[in-house]
Amino acid sequence: MQARGTGRGDMSWVHGGVYVGVALGLMGVAAGADLGDLEQTAGSVFANDLLVGIAILVWTVIIQPRRVSRNTPGFYAVWGGWLCLYPLIFPFATAWGYSLHTLLGAVLIGNTAFTRYGVLPFQRHAAGLVRRRWAMGGLALFCFVLAGVMACYQLGYIHHIWEPFFQHDAMQNGSMQVLHSWISRSLPVSDAGMGAVVYMLETILIFAGPADRILRYPQLVLLNAGITLLAAAVSAALVLLQAFVLKTGCTLCLLVAGMVFALAGFSLSELTMLFSTRKRLRTHGGQGITDLAQLEKITNQERKPHEQYHLKP
Repeated sequence: MQARGTGRGDMSWVHGGVYVGVALGLMGVAAGADLGDLEQTAGSVFANDLLVGIAILVWTVIIQPRRVSRNTPGFYAVWGGWLCLYPLIFPFATAWGYSLHTLLGAVLIGNTAFTRYGVLPFQRHAAGLVRRRWAMGGLALFCFVLAGVMACYQLGYIHHIWEPFFQHDAMQNGSMQVLHSWISRSLPVSDAGMGAVVYMLETILIFAGPADRILRYPQLVLLNAGITLLAAAVSAALVLLQAFVLKTGCTLCLLVAGMVFALAGFSLSELTMLFSTRKRLRTHGGQGITDLAQLEKITNQERKPHEQYHLKP
């Protein structure tokens, strides 16, 4: 009998993790050598990247093959999180260092989630919930990119930020005022950079898990909803601060806030479906709920006609 998930009965994630781990370890070592020389730092970047790269290589090549355990995905996730936060705590001299470390961290965290829970499949005639997950995943990825651009401006990698609406004069606009306001400076790190990390996590959590993750991995739904709703609350607070305290606006900030509200709506919808599914499982012993198609069929019976979504586009 094979164990479900990452137990010893299911070893597929191990073989994929070896190749990813070796590749990322080598990339970390190369990044450390390159950036340590490029930015002429005191050696902190060089030492950090060498440490991360060598640690991943040692774990992947030496420790993991001898003792396979559930801790392997968590090991990659910890190092991935550190690579994402490191450029915010110790800013680099160029956008290249920030971008490279953030992307490497995202790949490590994504590898952890996707090897543990699987990846959302692409299906031409997919269920409505699957299509919405693909759309929301693309939206979260776009938020990640925009937040990264704003973080590059806050960290001084670029010196101008696009602003079509809140123009004050040739040298200053609303986005510049917002991104360099006392609200942004009140945090020890770039708030846009922290937002980029959050949206990266949202992207990974949306794509992680099979089509029927509501039935198989409800923890992914709960975690994604918690992060998304928290991000929506923070976005709402920042929008209000721009309107009533700073008396100006940031177009990219407002655009990201609008997309986060859409992500929150999707998360609430998925969360509602999860709770209703659990209620049916307790009440009826799971009768009529064996896959995603049957789940959506039953859910549509409780919706008004204009609120229903169907299996085929």
